[in-house]
Amino acid sequence: MASEARPLTGRPLARVYEAPAAQGGHPPDGASSRDGESGASPRGEEALNQAFERIEDQVPDRVSRLIGWLRKPEGRWVRMPLGVVLIIGSVLSILPVFGLWMLPVGLMLLAVDIPFLQGPVGRSILWLERHWKRLRERWLNRS
Repeated sequence: MASEARPLTGRPLARVYEAPAAQGGHPPDGASSRDGESGASPRGEEALNQAFERIEDQVPDRVSRLIGWLRKPEGRWVRMPLGVVLIIGSVLSILPVFGLWMLPVGLMLLAVDIPFLQGPVGRSILWLERHWKRLRERWLNRS
């Protein structure tokens, strides 16, 4: 089976083949195995894609369209400086407008263009989302 995701940038996303353990098959043509790859991990890009898609599903349409545009290659000139500004702004989280929310958003924007950040940032955002949901459920269901 091959897994595909919407690419973060204009470059094509490699299909990744996950052979079932019982079958022990080889990747079909055009797919690559995760074991022998070098460079950016497709799992990292997939995790970051999934994090972006979950956020896009939960925000208003205007914000979702903005995020979609920022993920495109032509958004790079806005994405990179905005990511750096958000990370720097997170340091000023003691001020009313700034906050720690700026750090993961800035890292997500930078991770689109920096392959080695894609895996850790994507997985961290998904982890944060899962734990936030649990915490919220506990809070709402307290007696």
